[in-house]
Amino acid sequence: METLFIPNENDFKKWIKEAVKEFFQKTVVPVNENKENEDVFLNRKEIAKFLKISLVTLNDLD
Repeated sequence: METLFIPNENDFKKWIKEAVKEFFQKTVVPVNENKENEDVFLNRKEIAKFLKISLVTLNDLD
């Protein structure tokens, strides 16, 4: 008999954070590798626009 795993809210939050982190590592970091170790930070408005979500949704992901 198989064990049924039922994810909770914290599981979903963890998965979303991991997915967003992985996405930015694959998408944003390679674009900036041409610059000499210059840190580039996006503000919340830019992140929401980039992900095509509202600021409210972005705030709910915290």
